Amino acid sequence: MLAPDTARQMLAIMETVTKPGGTALEAVPPGFTVAGKTGTAQKLVGRAYSHSKYNALFIGLTPAQKPALAIAVIIDEPKGAIYGGVVAAPIFREIAAQSLRFLGYYPKARIRRSWLDCCPLPPRPSPRRRPRQLPTRPRRRINPCNCRRQLRKSP
Repeated sequence: MLAPDTARQMLAIMETVTKPGGTALEAVPPGFTVAGKTGTAQKLVGRAYSHSKYNALFIGLTPAQKPALAIAVIIDEPKGAIYGGVVAAPIFREIAAQSLRFLGYYPKARIRRSWLDCCPLPPRPSPRRRPRQLPTRPRRRINPCNCRRQLRKSP
């Protein structure tokens, strides 16, 4: 048994695995949260561990705040990549997404951000008078976030 505070803390730690910088970014179905653990284990062959045969696994809970599903995906002797976050996590994502829909859980709607969040306008020039310049060809304004959106002309 775990104390409720300890369980919440463990879920928070396990949720970081699926956030940027974690080992299982591919485990999260769109619109849901996942807490999980990746693993890669050498297989026992005879009396020694093999250096060429592995098990790749991902065990996760979803939604992370109030879990409704616990799913374990274990891939025996994966070909190519051997890491659980690369091999087993995408399979977990597909199983979790379909299972959650079957149980009546639906993804949270994405919050639509304003274009200003993505492409902030450059600071306004100071109110002092500038010397008059000869008309020239208008310069192309550079978008600071490189998202190809047109920037609004500042007044």
